[in-house]
Amino acid sequence: MTKNLVIIAAMMTLCSGAMAQDEGTSSGGGFFSGLSLNTNHKFQVSLLLGNQTLFDQSLTYLKPAYNNSSDAGKAIGLPSENGQSGDPFTYLQIQDLGHGNLMNMAGVQFSYFLFDGLDLNASFGIDLRSTPKKDFVEGTQISDMAVQGQKWIEGQFKNNWLLTLGGNYHFNVSNEKIDMYAGLQFGFQHGHINTYTPFTDGDYSYITNSIEKLEKAVQDAQEKYDGVKAEALNSQMALYDAQIEFYSAKSDLASKTLDFERAETKYNIALDNPDFTDEEREQLRIQRQTAYTDKTFAETTKGKKETNLGNMQASYNSSVDKLESAQKSVDDAIEKLTKSRDASVLYTPRVGSGQILCFTTSVTAGVTYSLTDGLFLGLEFAPYTFHYMKLDVCPQGNQVYQASAFANRFFTNTLLKIGFRF
Repeated sequence: MTKNLVIIAAMMTLCSGAMAQDEGTSSGGGFFSGLSLNTNHKFQVSLLLGNQTLFDQSLTYLKPAYNNSSDAGKAIGLPSENGQSGDPFTYLQIQDLGHGNLMNMAGVQFSYFLFDGLDLNASFGIDLRSTPKKDFVEGTQISDMAVQGQKWIEGQFKNNWLLTLGGNYHFNVSNEKIDMYAGLQFGFQHGHINTYTPFTDGDYSYITNSIEKLEKAVQDAQEKYDGVKAEALNSQMALYDAQIEFYSAKSDLASKTLDFERAETKYNIALDNPDFTDEEREQLRIQRQTAYTDKTFAETTKGKKETNLGNMQASYNSSVDKLESAQKSVDDAIEKLTKSRDASVLYTPRVGSGQILCFTTSVTAGVTYSLTDGLFLGLEFAPYTFHYMKLDVCPQGNQVYQASAFANRFFTNTLLKIGFRF
C-alpha cells in the first residue's frame, strides 16, 4: 500500500511539474537556464532512500539444510526451528541491505551531466557481515548442580551488493526549480553466503539422528528389494509358462499342418482316380475340410501364444531392471550408513555455501525539486523492469544445485533522492 501511494504521489508530482509556471524566472527557452539547475558538465551525488534490492536479502534460503530434527539438542544457545543454532542477526535486529521503506538507505548514486539534458549515472550499495563459529560446550552434573551445555553457533559470512549503470534524459519544463527526467538503467546484484558448522562431541544427537535415518533408509530399501524380487520371480514363472504354451502350440500347428497335407493329397488322388466312388471322394473331401479347420485354429492359437510370450518376456525384462535398480539402492544405502558410522564424532567441520545473481534492465522516471542552489530533493521509480535471476546452492560433497528465472515487473524500486550538484 505504501509503495502504491508513493508511486501515485510521484506521478502527481510529475504532472504538476509539467504544468507549473514560475513567473519570476527567465529560462529563455533553454534547458534549466536558472542558477539552481544549470547542469552542463556538472557532477551530482545523491543519497538513495527506499528499496533498490532485487531479491530476498536474508540469503538463508541459499543454505543447504542438513538437520530437520526438532529435538536435536536441549542445550543453551540461540533458539531456532532445528534445535541447533539460530541466526544472530535475527536477534540483534540488524536490517539487511535495501529494507523496503523510505527511511532506509539503499545506496549512493553518482551522476555526470554531459550537457544540459543528459546525464550518465552509477549507484551502488554493499552489505558485509560475519559471525564467528562457536563449538559446542558439553554440560555435566556436579553434586546437585547441573552445569548446562551450550549449543554450537554456526559461523556465517554474507556479502550482498548491487551496482547500477544508466543514463537519463532531462525534459525542458517552464519551472526551473523542477527537473523531470526519464532514462534506462542496467543493474546487477549479487548475494553470497558461506556457512561453517563445527561438529563436536555435542553433536552426538545429530549424528545419532543421522544414523537412525540411514538405518531406516537401508531397511526401506531392503523391503522394496524383497518386494521387487518377488515380482521378478512371478514374472519369471509366468515367462516359463508362456514359453511352454507357445512351443506346445507350435508343435500342435506342425502336426495339424501335416494332417491337412495328407488329407489334401488323398483327396487330390481320389479326384483323378476312377477306382474311387463318389461317396469315397466326398468322405475324403470332408476329412480334408476338417483338417484345414484344425490347421487354421492351430495357427490362430500359435499366434496368440506367441504374442503372450512377447508380453511375458517384456514384463520379465522390466522386472529384472527394477530388481537391479532396487539392489543398487540397497547397496548405496548400506554404503552411506557405513561411512556415517565410520565418521569421526569428535570434530567434523562442515561447509555450505550459496549465491544468487540478478541482472536487470529498467525504464526509470523521476522528478527533483531544487531546495537551494545545488541542493535538491527527488523521487524516482521504475515503470518497467526486466529481471533475470540465477541461484546456486553448493552443499559440501554434493553437486551444485542451480535454478534460474525471468520476471517482468511494473512500477517498482521507488526511491527518495537527496543530493547536491557541484
